[in-house]
Amino acid sequence: MIDFSLDGVVPLESVYKFLGNPNITGGGGEVEIKRLQLNGAYRDMIDPVPHLPRTYQRIAGV
Repeated sequence: MIDFSLDGVVPLESVYKFLGNPNITGGGGEVEIKRLQLNGAYRDMIDPVPHLPRTYQRIAGV
């Protein structure tokens, strides 16, 4: 289980690494984040579709 919260300023150079896009290689400045909370199972966060009931999959268009 993941229980993560953030409320503050993060240097952009720390954020772009989390995006997972090899085309983004740098940045400057800060990103202000207010009241971000992530709670749940890690497997659901990285691949949510197989774990969703079929009804939700139809609504989501997957």
